[in-house]
Amino acid sequence: MQFIDVHCHYEDDRFNEDRDEVISSLPFKNVLYAISAGCSAQESLITKKIAEKYAHMYFCAGVHPCNADKFSDGEKKILKDLWQHDKCVAVGEAGLDYYWAENPEKSVQKNTFIKQIHFAKEYNLPIVIHSREAIGDMLEIIKSEQVTNGLMHCFSESNESAKVCLDQGLYFSFGGVCTFKNSVRAQENLKYIPKDRIVLETDSPYLAPVPNRSKRNDSSNIIYIIEHIAMLWNMTPDEVAFITTENAKRLFKKLK
Repeated sequence: MQFIDVHCHYEDDRFNEDRDEVISSLPFKNVLYAISAGCSAQESLITKKIAEKYAHMYFCAGVHPCNADKFSDGEKKILKDLWQHDKCVAVGEAGLDYYWAENPEKSVQKNTFIKQIHFAKEYNLPIVIHSREAIGDMLEIIKSEQVTNGLMHCFSESNESAKVCLDQGLYFSFGGVCTFKNSVRAQENLKYIPKDRIVLETDSPYLAPVPNRSKRNDSSNIIYIIEHIAMLWNMTPDEVAFITTENAKRLFKKLK
């Protein structure tokens, strides 16, 4: 069995003491590839260095909605170079986040998100979409900007919202949250969304699945997500791993 972690954050400070040890161990724990996601131009530069160091690491580059007010010309120049890198598989993590009061104004977030959508189309890359407490505006932008090549990261919205994204041709990633007892929506979506649109993520170092909940997460924990989904789908873990790995390769075309 091999699997792909389509969304993680190995540039995070929580890996400072043992980053090399953790990442180097992943191929021995059935991780075929892992994609580290940048949340700013500077973080994206770090993800690039990580991807260049390890054959099994790839990256995506972008500006998270929490940093939307920092999408300067200087950041754009850095990101444009990164989006052309051989191991950059997507634009992102981009999107909308209305959860935190201290986040940039909604209009600023929307503007930065839409600009990254345009760049994703220009560079022929999928866009990795973060949406938190913003699904109405998110769906409106996805439809108005005709976003047809992308991933709804850590998806946990209604089936009705999922249908809008499905109609646009988008994929959905599920991580440790779907193993939580109270994750009703995530589990409903895993039954509703077609299996050929589902990929797996950890969002490491965050959101570790049961039985490692509250611990630092890493890509090897995908196995617990696979085992949980296998129960929901009435399949073997090997079958879930194969389906989601093929889906990830189809979405992120630079993965071999």
